Amino acid sequence: MINETRERFLKAILEQIPLERVVEVHLFPAIRQGQMETGVAVIAVTPLWSADAPAPELDLADTEPPAERAEVHTATYVWTRKGPDRGKWVVDVIAQADAPLATVETVVRGVQVRSGEALDAHRVTAAELHEMFAHDPMFAPVAAAPAVPADVRSAPDSASDAAPDAAPDPAPFAEGSPA
Repeated sequence: MINETRERFLKAILEQIPLERVVEVHLFPAIRQGQMETGVAVIAVTPLWSADAPAPELDLADTEPPAERAEVHTATYVWTRKGPDRGKWVVDVIAQADAPLATVETVVRGVQVRSGEALDAHRVTAAELHEMFAHDPMFAPVAAAPAVPADVRSAPDSASDAAPDAAPDPAPFAEGSPA
C-alpha cells in the first residue's frame, strides 16, 4: 500500500517520464528534518532507442546477447511541512545513467548501504503503476489524432481569415451609418 505522499511523488515523476516507459520504481522511505521532508526514488526506464533496432553488422560469433538495458533516473522531492513556505513541493527527476536492468537493483542496494540505515526501498513495478493510475485520465495512453486529408479545404470563417490583400468591406463606413 502506498501512502498519499508516495502517490503524489509517483504522479510528479510520471509528469516527467511517460508511464509507458517506466520499468520499475524504487521508493526510499521519506526523511523528516525540522520543517522539511525529503524523499528519493530510483527509476528504471525503457530507453528511447529499441533493442530491436537494426544494429551494425559485426562478426561477434562467440559473444552473449546483450543484457536488457535501462535508463536509470533519480527523483527527489522536498516538501516543506511547516513554516512560512508550508506546502511547498519541489520534485527533480534527473537521468543518471544507461545500464543493464540488473544493475538497477545493485544501485538500490548501494544506496541502502551508504545511508547507514536499514532503509528498505519499496519496489513498484510497471504493472502496479498501470493498475494504480489506470483511472487517472492524466496518465491514460494518448490516442493518435485523426489525420486530416490534404485535399480538405475550409472556407474562411471571418474577415481575419480572409486573404491579407482582400479589400475591407466598405458597408460599415457608408455615409449616414452610425459610427
